[in-house]
Amino acid sequence: NEDYRALCEVEIYDVFRGAWRTGCPLLQPRRSLSGCVAGGCLFALGGYSGLEPLDSAEFHDPRCPGWFALASMQVARIGAAAVAGAGSELYVLGGSAELFGECYDIRANAWRPLPAPSPELVAGGGGGRLVDNQPGLGLTGAATARIRDQLVLCGGYATNQLPTTRTLLLDLKDLSWRRAAPAPRPLADATLVPNGPSSLLSIGGHNGEGACDMYDLVQDKWTANTTTLNKGERWGHATCVLNF
Repeated sequence: NEDYRALCEVEIYDVFRGAWRTGCPLLQPRRSLSGCVAGGCLFALGGYSGLEPLDSAEFHDPRCPGWFALASMQVARIGAAAVAGAGSELYVLGGSAELFGECYDIRANAWRPLPAPSPELVAGGGGGRLVDNQPGLGLTGAATARIRDQLVLCGGYATNQLPTTRTLLLDLKDLSWRRAAPAPRPLADATLVPNGPSSLLSIGGHNGEGACDMYDLVQDKWTANTTTLNKGERWGHATCVLNF
């Protein structure tokens, strides 16, 4: 909406009927929230109420009417990146300077903190050691996706509020961070979507280009794509892949 109000509104698109319908409203008005699908349910996480940042979370099961409250996150988050794991877990990264990331266990309805990458790793320098709950690493506008047992975290706004090319990988087996090849252009408020078993696409973002680039996890290599979105720059959007 044009005045950036926090909303409870939900719309659902029926692929077979080719039509939109109104869904059950959220329990809490939100904007700049995070969302993902895990275990067949839709999760709405954090955001801004219009008055304050939110640590609250809720989920919707399509088989049941309404939204249901979850245990609150450990910190409030605005503009975080969220992605489902392979099992009964989901991950939220960034959006807060207090705690870099946390993991939600769907079965236990409980959150636990994730280790943060070192400041040197975030800045693109050497190192690679992990620092638990390292302050000052709040990251907004980053995009994330899961490929196999790796979470890819790309872009986001630097401390000077400019988009970055930074790409980091979180190994879900041992929760260790490492630096990956930088994106071919700065990205913030872009989207990442899987593109096959070992690659993903970055689409759009706040960089003035409307670009679509590809990252190969096996080769740790980005390929810049000369094809751009028809409408030019898009940011703060959503993307999914539909396989025919």
